[in-house]
Amino acid sequence: MKFTKTKENAGKFLLDVAKLVIGGVILAGIMQQGIGYSKLYIYGGLAVLFFVAWGFILITLSDNENKKEKEETL
Repeated sequence: MKFTKTKENAGKFLLDVAKLVIGGVILAGIMQQGIGYSKLYIYGGLAVLFFVAWGFILITLSDNENKKEKEETL
């Protein structure tokens, strides 16, 4: 039960980090600091995909564990 909640919270945290990365990429693109736009968007996009994928994986794992615990109690 304890690790289930931890996985869910970690998944939500990773989704929040993905949102922050999106914001950072947009701001860095606007500020025109001599950053190559293609590299910025590629690396930013890959980071977002990584965080979103792991966030959803952890949330799904915690949901599956919650369902198993409920079935065992019945």
